Amino acid sequence: MKVEAEEYSIRFDQSAAKVSFHGAMRLRGPREYDDMKGLLRHALSFNFPQLELDFSGLKFLNSSGLGTIGQFIVDARRAGTSRILLRGSHAHSWQARSLGTLHRIWGDVELKIDDARPAKPEAPPRKSEAVPRGPKAPEEYRPDSIFGHLAMRQTSFEDHPFFVHLREHPPADWVSGFLPFIAFWVKAFQDLLGIIEDRVKDPEMRAIAVHIRQGDNGHDNWFVQDMALVGNPIPSFQEVFGPAHRSTRIASYALVAETFRVTDDRLLIVLLLALEAASYVFFTKMAEYLEHTGYPHELQYFGRRHLDAELEHGIVEAEMDNQVERSFASSPELRVEALALVDRIFDAFTGMFAGFVPGRAG
Repeated sequence: MKVEAEEYSIRFDQSAAKVSFHGAMRLRGPREYDDMKGLLRHALSFNFPQLELDFSGLKFLNSSGLGTIGQFIVDARRAGTSRILLRGSHAHSWQARSLGTLHRIWGDVELKIDDARPAKPEAPPRKSEAVPRGPKAPEEYRPDSIFGHLAMRQTSFEDHPFFVHLREHPPADWVSGFLPFIAFWVKAFQDLLGIIEDRVKDPEMRAIAVHIRQGDNGHDNWFVQDMALVGNPIPSFQEVFGPAHRSTRIASYALVAETFRVTDDRLLIVLLLALEAASYVFFTKMAEYLEHTGYPHELQYFGRRHLDAELEHGIVEAEMDNQVERSFASSPELRVEALALVDRIFDAFTGMFAGFVPGRAG
């Protein structure tokens, strides 16, 4: 099985349990990576003891492609049938960094970077360089990686009863009934992004906060458009502050409270990334549901467009991830606090979405 285009090719060798990537992949959005996603899922369906993804022949991969592969690794972790080997090459400098980011998603992922550099005369030639494991591993591969913990919480969040309900494909008229219940959070989230940006003082950390806020700027307007498209009025004051919307409000208050409780810039960035990680699960599952049911309206906030935007500035942007991980290198106590913060964010979302499950609202 293979996928071929003018600039790249992907080939699945069943006999070798290997998927090989060649060329340059710079497609415009996650939807254009659907063929790659289908090939990877096909390869995973064989339940090999180990499935190798060989990127050593790939000169370039943009953030949308990296995000698609990251989500595949999350899927492989959930399936639990095949270990994943990521192979790269020092011939392409981005691979050690970016594949290292994917390696953090699942501790059982093995990463090997082939050494394309000439060996020193006094040293024996090396065929490959494996990422160190154990207590002497470099900071970005720590077992208590913040991004590894984010991925673990994402995987657990996917099994929330709300997403189980979506996988059962409720009838399309469910959508118009659900949309109003997210309204309070949609607007609160925009305020929250601005508050965090204002509170972050370190220039490098602030640049990340600005990047994330700008990436989400105006998405609340997409929500308003979706409401009009399905024929829903914006919820009234009495409705938003009524008992049916209580779970949304309580979770929103908890999340906003974290922005004022946290004082360290690094923790504020972790807070942002945890919000993005939880949101990614929601937008992925909503887009999959809408496409599976053939929903008659092309929604903006709840559809593929928002998912594409999330992937463009998501947690798998390697430079940003590595920068955040390195910032905790000399502060083990702060790292522990960061992991606890991630847990509190996902716990708040778990409570919010409990109110969206039919029969459990309020």
